[in-house]
Amino acid sequence: MRWSLVAAALSLAWSLDEQCKDPLFETHWYGKYDMHTLNSIPTVKTDLKLCPEYNSMASCCSSEFELEQQRYFDDYRSIIFMSKLVRTTEHRQSVVDVRNTPTYTSAAHTEREQYQHALEAFNPVLTPEVHGDCFSALLTYTAGMNCFACRPDWFKYVTIENGVVVRIHIHPSVCMEVWSRCERLGEAAMNLKQALLDSVLAKQAKLQAEDLDIFADQQALCSFLHNEVSLHPFQRPSMIEREAAPGVHKEAVHPMGEAALPGAPGVVGGTTPMPVLLPGVFPTAMPYVAAPASAPLTPLAARRLEEEKVLESAKQELNVIQEGKLTGFNMVFGEGARFQPSSSYSLRWPALAMIAPLTATAVSEAFR
Repeated sequence: MRWSLVAAALSLAWSLDEQCKDPLFETHWYGKYDMHTLNSIPTVKTDLKLCPEYNSMASCCSSEFELEQQRYFDDYRSIIFMSKLVRTTEHRQSVVDVRNTPTYTSAAHTEREQYQHALEAFNPVLTPEVHGDCFSALLTYTAGMNCFACRPDWFKYVTIENGVVVRIHIHPSVCMEVWSRCERLGEAAMNLKQALLDSVLAKQAKLQAEDLDIFADQQALCSFLHNEVSLHPFQRPSMIEREAAPGVHKEAVHPMGEAALPGAPGVVGGTTPMPVLLPGVFPTAMPYVAAPASAPLTPLAARRLEEEKVLESAKQELNVIQEGKLTGFNMVFGEGARFQPSSSYSLRWPALAMIAPLTATAVSEAFR
C-alpha cells in the first residue's frame, strides 16, 4: 500500500510537470533564464490581461510571460500579415512604372486596356473595406493560438508524433467563419492574379507579384492558418517579411503599459519544425503534417505511444476563433501599424492607407 501511494504521488508530480510543457511553446518552457517563461506547473493568477479567460484558474501563463506573448502577436500583426499588403502595394507601383518604358509607348490599344484593367484590379485588394475584416479574423485566430500556451490540458487538443505536435484539432466552425470574413478578399485577390496574367504590359514590372494564393479558397486559407499559425504560434518573421516592413517592430509593451523588461530578448526561429502538408485532406478537419524521422522507439517510448493512440480517440476540438475573441489583444487590423519608407520604394505604409482607389475614369485620365 505504501509503495502504491508513493507511485501515485510520483505519477501526479510528473503529470503536473508536463502540463506546462506544450511542445508548441518548447522554447519558453520553465527553467530558462534569458526570457520570460511559462509557469513550471499550473498556477492560479488573477492579473492576466492578454488571456483573461484563464484568470482565477490554474494555468501556465503569468503577467511576466505576457511580454513574450505580446511580442509574438505583434510580429504577426505588424510584420507577417502586414507585409503581404506592403509587397502588393510595391508591386502595384512597379506596374505603374511600366508606363515610363518604351514597351508601353509602343503598345497596342488592347494591351493598354488590359494594363489599365490590371491596375484597377489592385484597388479592391488594397482597400481596407475589403481586406480589413479578413486580416482581423486572421489576428483573432492568432490571438487564440497565442493564449493556447496557457492551457494545462493542451494535450487534449493535439496529435503528437515522436514528440512533435503535427496536428491541432480545430473545430470545423473556425474555418467557416474565417472564410466568411475573407471570401471577398479572396475573390479580389484571384481577380488581380488573373488580370496580371492577362496583361503583357503588367508582366514587364520589375517586381514580382505577391503570392496571394492563401486566399484562393477555404481549403488554402485554413491549411495556411493551421500550418503557419497553429503549429507556429510563436513564429518570428522571415528576413523577407522584415525587409517589407523596416523599422516597424518594437519591443513588446506590457498590456498594463510597462516597457518590456531588459534581459528578455526575443527568440530567433520558430518553435517547431516546419510542417509538410499532406495532400487531399479536408480543410475543416485541419491537416496532418509529417513528423521528422527518428530512431527506433525504446520499449518505454513504445508504451507511451500506445497510450497516446488511446487518448487520440478522445481528442477535443479547439474553437480558436472563440478563444481569440476572449483575449485582450488588439485584433482590429491596421490600428497602430506604421511602415517607414525604404530607400528604393516610397510607397509604404501609411502611404498604403492614403491611396484612394482609382476609379475607371481616373485611371483612364491618368494613362491616356
